[in-house]
Amino acid sequence: MSRRRICRYKGLRSLITTMAEHNLGATKILCDLVNVDPENGLQRLLTLDDMNIWGPQIWIAFKDYCGEDISVMVRCVDERDMGMVACVNELHDGERAVIRGGALR
Repeated sequence: MSRRRICRYKGLRSLITTMAEHNLGATKILCDLVNVDPENGLQRLLTLDDMNIWGPQIWIAFKDYCGEDISVMVRCVDERDMGMVACVNELHDGERAVIRGGALR
């Protein structure tokens, strides 16, 4: 599947919907990332986009790497955690997560 580029000007709801790729778990996590720290929430979503982590990859990162702890997920996104990227790539077929540059597709 080829991901389309996100457009920052369509609004937060559109960004979340696009990045979640119809995955309800990913939708909830993206909303939680914004709600836990509204001042930095949008930047975290853009960081995930730059890491090419969307849809089921978000759920894998949260559930399998972050132990379903949103504060751990926040830290991993902020630090562009290499272990999280490796976990996502190991457990997900398809688009590859990266540390940086995924949004340049």
